[in-house]
Amino acid sequence: MIGFPPRAQMSVYLDQLTPAQYLALTWKAMEQLGWDISNVEENSITAITPFSLRSFYDRVVVNISSYEAEFSSTSMGMQIIDFFKNRKDLQLLTATISHLAERLSAEELEQEVATRRLKSMDKPAHYHITANRERIVEGFFAVFKPVPGYTITPIIITINVLIYVMLGLTMMFTGNSFLWVHPQILVQFGADFKLFTLIDQPWRVFSAVFMHASVLHIFFNMYFLMVLGIYLEHILGYRRFLAAYLICGFASSTISIWWNDLLPSVGASGAIYGLIGVLFAMFSIKNLIEPRERKALLSSILITIVVTNVLSFVTKSNTDHGAHYGGLVFGFILTHAYYFGVFQDKKPGSKSGRSQARPV
Repeated sequence: MIGFPPRAQMSVYLDQLTPAQYLALTWKAMEQLGWDISNVEENSITAITPFSLRSFYDRVVVNISSYEAEFSSTSMGMQIIDFFKNRKDLQLLTATISHLAERLSAEELEQEVATRRLKSMDKPAHYHITANRERIVEGFFAVFKPVPGYTITPIIITINVLIYVMLGLTMMFTGNSFLWVHPQILVQFGADFKLFTLIDQPWRVFSAVFMHASVLHIFFNMYFLMVLGIYLEHILGYRRFLAAYLICGFASSTISIWWNDLLPSVGASGAIYGLIGVLFAMFSIKNLIEPRERKALLSSILITIVVTNVLSFVTKSNTDHGAHYGGLVFGFILTHAYYFGVFQDKKPGSKSGRSQARPV
């Protein structure tokens, strides 16, 4: 299934079973499959599937009404395709439920209901901020469409794309390829370049964050920005998300000036690494993110960072590691600095990829 996040849905009629009986069967089936039960309510249950090569954990939710059960499985990592893993999760779960319903006698089924009812009363007292991500991006053009919880991210993506189109057309008018932008053109239009930035053009620390050196460069940066935006903007709010993006972009550009002497630097990845730093800071705050969700996101982010760095080493691209890790560290520090303003108002009872001129 393709979309972000990848998800599959299906419905099953209860037939002769009551909602309580179906919930008990679903719970038992999830345990038999080795899934980690995350939450149980009167008419719903949530579980997390184990890690696999094709999925960084999936969240399976079953909502039960008086006559049917609605199943959904949603990927929790940073992928946009799941190779039908979510659909297979649901098919496996419903088949296991059907097998249990056929095997258990009426007395055994009622005993299961009573046992599960007692278990559901034993809930942890911790509060977790979770994204509760619905599929916001489904189709290419949805990436650029502002919707509640995904407001400022598509605007940032659109600005980046339009600027690259302008740079690419400039290259075409000079008889070159649209697929990459010459460093001289980047410096002319606002790349972060030490000789100019430090003398009389400090605005370059911001303009460089919205410029990219190739089609591949902007594609991967905008993909990761979309992923992080869908997750973080919902939690931070669009104003704090925009502030974090710009501040981390400024910090990464500033560090890049110190890191590089005569190489121009462009790209949003310093700001994007800053957003990853925000996520890492959230992971480090106890009880803020649900443990299984934290593990899923951490796994996918670390794999992504390792793969991109290995690729940059193999291809010998001029990756601006100073901007990347400067943004990462600054995002981590920034989140801790305004932790109370960002997250305390969400608790119950309260009021409320960057690289240098020619990357691969």
